[in-house]
Amino acid sequence: MLPSYKQKKLFKLSSVSACASFCAILIFYTPQAFSEQTTDPITKQTQEMDDNDQLTDNFNLKKHNSIYFIYGEPESKLQFSFKYEIFNQLPLYIGYTQLSYWNLKGESKPFTDVNYNPELFYTLNFNNSWIQSIDLAPYEHKSNGKAGPDSRSYERAYAQVNGKYIFSQFTLLTSVRAGYLYGDADNKDIVEYYGPVDLKFSITHFNQGLLDKVRLDFRIFAGGKYMENFDKGGRELGVSMRFGGANINPALYMQYYAGYAESLLNYNQYVEEWRVGFIL
Repeated sequence: MLPSYKQKKLFKLSSVSACASFCAILIFYTPQAFSEQTTDPITKQTQEMDDNDQLTDNFNLKKHNSIYFIYGEPESKLQFSFKYEIFNQLPLYIGYTQLSYWNLKGESKPFTDVNYNPELFYTLNFNNSWIQSIDLAPYEHKSNGKAGPDSRSYERAYAQVNGKYIFSQFTLLTSVRAGYLYGDADNKDIVEYYGPVDLKFSITHFNQGLLDKVRLDFRIFAGGKYMENFDKGGRELGVSMRFGGANINPALYMQYYAGYAESLLNYNQYVEEWRVGFIL
């Protein structure tokens, strides 16, 4: 049964507030029992963030967006993403992200929707304490590979400003993406549910011991051509906890989504989902 209009409009703010409070406690009050210091946290933080999640030097591949698997009902999510630098001395990248919606409760455990997202972008890097880089993408394509009435796609150009701020044991990452949809999209009204600006904020706390990294992610976008419709946007809240002290590489990951345009297939339907799994 679809939620009432009031439920859609409120976006379950009470649930978001409760999750945000829980995440804040994890980040700002990490127990000292986990903090047996062996290395300066600031040094570890800087080394890890500057590593840029490089996958391998031989293939020149780097992680692009998040890579994770999270279980939910009725649909789980599986995402992988990478970018490839075309020239050694020129930061021009081909990026690819694939997000699959997986019905693990179904008889045949089908993928109900798969979103394919290739893009071409150039990165301007800055030696600035506030702005880390700017990504300029003349071309981004996103589609679900279906035909007929279930076909969904759009093409977009965008500019994204990325910020990075280091405070003692904490790192704040920000990104502001402004895009323009063009071409013959299968569903031109998608802009009513996914507007031109997408905001992301991440706070990471580094510690020594069993629980060595906690990260809080928040994403928000409004609907409408001019971002005028917050009733038809989306909110995403995620928290990850990595137990590096136990030599476990993947982090525990919990995600909450409320709003529209989570998937291409159901971009015009309101969804509210809690999911849990792991993130790389």
